[in-house]
Amino acid sequence: MVGATTENPSFEVISPLLSRSLVIVLKPLSDEALGHILDRALTDPAVGLGKWNTRLLPDARQQLIAYGNGDARALLTALDFVVKQQPAAPDGMRLIDGEALEAALMKKSIRYDKSGEEHYNVISAYIKSLRDSDPDGALYWLARMLEGGGPEIYCAALGNFCLRGRGECRSDGVGGRGCGRSGRTVCGASRSADQLGSRDDLSRDQTQG
Repeated sequence: MVGATTENPSFEVISPLLSRSLVIVLKPLSDEALGHILDRALTDPAVGLGKWNTRLLPDARQQLIAYGNGDARALLTALDFVVKQQPAAPDGMRLIDGEALEAALMKKSIRYDKSGEEHYNVISAYIKSLRDSDPDGALYWLARMLEGGGPEIYCAALGNFCLRGRGECRSDGVGGRGCGRSGRTVCGASRSADQLGSRDDLSRDQTQG
């Protein structure tokens, strides 16, 4: 049996199992090794992206290697996504520069499955940021939900309260026990959002009107 973990086995694996296991530490790959893997993936038509006729400019290549951060799996996953997002030129060549790479990776980073497992992962990260009094983190996860098409009902105040919403975050989750005036304001705002709909709905109604 083979297992893998990103945690320290000495702390996360029980002693009887650890004593009967051979623990191998996988060290991060060097930038040079990642570069070789990247070049091969771009040119190999059988198991790579050679059929996609793609060329990475030096700045994009270096950024992609840095994105991999020693992990070939992350590098190859990002490469596959970026190449398939890039439209081909009239001659069939996909030329990827630093700007195109950043735009594609941004699309990848904000992917959000509002009806699947990713929804609960993002919600969990959002609530943890609120409970840790991390407004920057909470704003990031909130923006990621909204950008990915998540329900606007998840808007919550940052400070000493958060909106109950769908029952996934209690009003006493951050700071003090009660919402008080601020909490009532947010709850009123959430009801208004439910009744009026999103900004897109409002814009569409105004256009039709």
